[in-house]
Parts: sequence; structure tokens; C-alpha cells
Amino acid sequence: KLVWKVEPEKGWAFDGAPVVDADGLYVALRRSDVRPQAYVACLDAETGRPRWRRFVCAAETPARAVFHQCTSNLLSLDGERIYFNTNLGAVAALRKSDGKLLWVTLYPRACEGDLAQLAPHWRRDLNPCLVDRGTLLVAPADSPRIFAFDAVGGQMVWQTDARVEDAVHLLGVWGDRLIASGGRLYWIGLDRQNQGRVLHVWPESDESPGFGRGVLTGGRVYWPARERIHVFDAAEATPVGTIELEASGLGGGNLAVAGAKLLVATNRE
Repeated sequence: KLVWKVEPEKGWAFDGAPVVDADGLYVALRRSDVRPQAYVACLDAETGRPRWRRFVCAAETPARAVFHQCTSNLLSLDGERIYFNTNLGAVAALRKSDGKLLWVTLYPRACEGDLAQLAPHWRRDLNPCLVDRGTLLVAPADSPRIFAFDAVGGQMVWQTDARVEDAVHLLGVWGDRLIASGGRLYWIGLDRQNQGRVLHVWPESDESPGFGRGVLTGGRVYWPARERIHVFDAAEATPVGTIELEASGLGGGNLAVAGAKLLVATNRE
């Protein structure tokens, strides 16, 4: 039974799936203009009535108002705060009760390139902020780097070099390592001595076998390729096994864990 339905106003679009808690439903909004404008809104989860809407930033995108563009910007909810990776050169924190902007921090954007063949980092689509022990980890689509910000004040703490530009997913944190994936699998240091350093890469060659979003669970990283799922020890960054798919007529895809089952969303099923 449909409980309620809300459609955006003309010229607006919901910019991805919402996050929900007992207090409300929070969703990113995009407003079409000369420069796309990024907003965050809160709706009553029981009725769908709007509570507040807050402007965050506006900036040019690779489409440059010439091509059609579809985005899926997602929010991160942590306690009383909402974090927003706009993929428009800014990361923001908002107070969830009234939408007050607590801070907005800019990062260096990649503003050049071939529109017919975009750089790998532009494939970072479903890339919400990851919150870890007071640090905000962000992989914006408009930068080849991964950034860390102070979650309270918004100051940039560190950034990686551009070697991680094909890392499109932040799978999670294990110990003092951030694990990211894309064409390859990366372990990035979080401790003071190794902040932002790429400590391990698999494979070490230029090969890029990754095919879909992996998952970090129970001290293991499950990482899909086209014909198999590679399994790694998250702490040691070493392979510990594979799950063969091709013999069963299956292929790689986005992974999720439900109880004791590993779910694979392939390009067919």
C-alpha cells in the first residue's frame, strides 16, 4: 500500500536515494540552472511533508550545460549531523534538526579533460562520505584524489596522490586502513605516520580486473572480477581465496552481505 508520494517541483530533481531515521527523511536535491545547484532537504518520514530545504553550493559539471547528465549524490547520516559530498567541489556538514550549515569545505577540482572519454574518477557515482572516528573520508567524482576532513570543523586533514583515480568505491575501514576499490584494490593508511599513503595495491601490475562494488565484512574483503570473486584478508592485504563464478554461468557485479549469504547483482540478474 502506497503511504505517501512526493514529486519534486519543476526544475528540481531528487539526486539519489534518501537516508532515514526516526526523526525524518533526508535527501539530496539538484536544481537545474546555468550552474547546477546542490541542496539538502528534510521530509517528515510519516507524511512526506517538507520540513526544511538548504542550499549548499553551485558549480559547473562536465556536461557544461551541453549534454544531459544524471547524478546520484548520496548523504551520510551520523548522529545529529548530515554529511554531503556534492561532487561539485565542496563537502558540507548540516545539522539534521533544521538544516543549518555547520561547515562547507572546498577541495581542488579536476576541471579539464576530454568529454568524449572522461577520466576514471568520473565513474565515482554512488560515493557518499564515509565517517570513521571523527574523520570524514571522501572520494569526489570531480577529483582523482581521496580526501580526509575533520568531521567536526571541516578542515582538510590529508589527501592522496592521483594514483587512486580509478578507486570509485570506499568499501570501509579496517583497523588503521581505508580500503577502496575500482579497477584495482587499494589499502590507504589512516594512522599519523601513513596518512593518505597508498600502502598496498592489488594487483600490482597495470591490470584492472575489478568489475563491480566489493564488500568488507568479518575481516574479509570480497572483491568481484568478471569471472570470479577474490577474497582478501583485510588486515594483511593478502589474497586468501577465490569464489569461481564462470562455471555456474554467472558473472561479477555489485556485492552485498545478508546474514550468511553473499548477494551478487550482475549485469543480467
